[in-house]
Amino acid sequence: MPRGKFLSYGPCQTPVLYLVVKRAIERETFQKKKFFQIAATVKIGKHELKMRHDAKYEKREDAERVAKELLRARIGVVTNALYERKIVEPPEPLATVEMERRASRFLNIRAKRAMDIAEDLYQEGLISYPRTDTTIYPPTLNLRSIAAEFAAHEELGEYVRRAILSAPQLRVRQGKESDGAHPPIYPLKCVSRDEVVRRFGVEGWRLYDFIVRHFLATLSPPMVVEEQSVEVEIARVKLKADGLKVVDPGYTAVYPFERPREAALPYVERGARAEISSVKIVEAETRPPPYLSEAELLRLMRKYGIGTDATMQDHIHTNVERNYFKIVKKQCIPTPLGRAVIATLSEVVPEVVSPEVRGRMEAMLKAIAEGSREPEEVIEMVKREFYSYLKRFKAAEEKVAPILLNAVKAVYSTPRRSPTQESD
Repeated sequence: MPRGKFLSYGPCQTPVLYLVVKRAIERETFQKKKFFQIAATVKIGKHELKMRHDAKYEKREDAERVAKELLRARIGVVTNALYERKIVEPPEPLATVEMERRASRFLNIRAKRAMDIAEDLYQEGLISYPRTDTTIYPPTLNLRSIAAEFAAHEELGEYVRRAILSAPQLRVRQGKESDGAHPPIYPLKCVSRDEVVRRFGVEGWRLYDFIVRHFLATLSPPMVVEEQSVEVEIARVKLKADGLKVVDPGYTAVYPFERPREAALPYVERGARAEISSVKIVEAETRPPPYLSEAELLRLMRKYGIGTDATMQDHIHTNVERNYFKIVKKQCIPTPLGRAVIATLSEVVPEVVSPEVRGRMEAMLKAIAEGSREPEEVIEMVKREFYSYLKRFKAAEEKVAPILLNAVKAVYSTPRRSPTQESD
C-alpha cells in the first residue's frame, strides 16, 4: 500500500461501508424487466391532455390490442377530476445532520466539507454553533431581531419585510428534538456575498446563504399546492393524468430548494366528453435502485444510530480516505477494496458490519447518559462481545489475508481520479 495508507475497522465506520456496499449489490444484481405501456393524447373540450394507462404489459401485442380498442372506440367520458389543495409546511429548524444532508443534496457540498465550512463561519461570528441535535428555537432567542438583520438584504430584504416582519406575531416552525445544550443553527449577522466569498470562497457563501434562507423559511408561511388528477374511461380502459400547481409559494419564495416542478392540468369537469387524438406504445424497463446518495446515507446512519450528529460526516470521510468508497456525482460507489472488506467480514464475523449491532451499542451508551445503565456494566459487555469477534477473525486470518491483498492491489494499482472528479 502507498505510504501513509492502511486498512482499518471501526464500529461506526464499517457499518457505514456495509450500507454502501449492500445498496451497490442490490443495484448490480437487479434483474431488469422490459414492459410496455399505453400513452395517449386525449381531447377534453378545448384542452388536450397527455394521459397514460397504468397497466404494464409484458408482451407488446397485448398493449397493441388495447391500443386498437381505444382507437376504435375513440369517445369516452371523464370519470374523475380532482383538484385538492394541500398545505406544505416549512422545514424544521436546522440541526447538524440535516444541514449536512441538505448541503449534499441541494448544494452538492460533501458532508465533511459542509461541517468544516460551518465551523469556519461560526468562528467568524456569522452563524451559531454548528454541532447541535436541537430543532427547537428556545424562548430566549429573539427571532424577530435576528430576522430584522436581513431586512436590508439586497436580495431577501423585501421578502423579510413583507412576509415575516409585517406580521404582528411570528409564525415559527418548530421541531421536536433538543440536546439541552445548543440551539438550532441560525445566522448571526447579515454579510454581503463579496465579503463571504473573499474570506471563505464560493462554497462558503453558498452554505452561509443556505443557512440564512433556511432560518427565514422557518419563520415563513407554508406553501400551498394543488394536487391534480384527471381520469377518463374509453372502451372500459382507464387513462390518467396527474398534475401539480403552486397556488402560493409561501416559504419557497425564499427557500427555492423545495419548490416543486409545476405541471398543471387544465380544469375539466366530471362527465365531460373525452376523445382520443392519438395513441402510442411506450417501451420501458424496470429500473434498479440508485447507489446511495450521501444525503440518504446520513439518513440511514441516523435511523440505525451510527455515530452522533457531530461525527457522522467523519465516518463517511474516513471510508473515503481509506479508499473503501468514492463519492461521484453525489453517489457513494464502493471500490473493490471496500467490497472485499465487507465480503470477508460478513463471512467470518457478520456481526461487526451490522448496523443493528452498532445501533444496540448506541442505545446502551444512551442508557448510561440517562442513568438506567452503569458504565462498567456496558463497557464489560461490549468488550466481551467484540473480543469474541476478534478471536473469530484472527482464526480466519489465513483465509482473509489473500482476499484483502488482491483487493488492495486492484485499488492501488489503478490511477486515482482527481478530488475534483470524485466530488462532482
